[in-house]
Amino acid sequence: MASDRRPASTGRASRHLALCVVSIVVFATGCGRATPEQADAIPSASSRSTEHSLTVAVVPDHGDHSTLFAGSAFGFTPNGKVTVSATMPGGTAYPTTYPKTADGTGAFSWSWQWDAGEPDGVWTIKFRDHTSGKTTSTSLTITG
Repeated sequence: MASDRRPASTGRASRHLALCVVSIVVFATGCGRATPEQADAIPSASSRSTEHSLTVAVVPDHGDHSTLFAGSAFGFTPNGKVTVSATMPGGTAYPTTYPKTADGTGAFSWSWQWDAGEPDGVWTIKFRDHTSGKTTSTSLTITG
């Protein structure tokens, strides 16, 4: 993901969150035949709930000033708009937000990297699904 790194000469406003679509969905139903009662209890694709549980992760969750934090997100509205924002150590909102678009399965990836002059400590990265209004967050720790 070399394109995630911005040149050292760029400012805060140019921080880049990458969009790479990565999602795998696996449904396990076991082996053998279902009884008619069991088959009726399995929702068809058209009747499955559109409720989504938002999930985000970041690897690694701590690093130094040179670390590229790579994140994944899923459970968002398929093809929906998402806003990514951050809260800096000490509780101050980061001055820039980042628009993302989930893929057809509701997934997207993102990344974060420290900029010179930003504080060390625990950063909270927040995600808001525009369609559902749901939010979630994750944190990462940057040390000098």
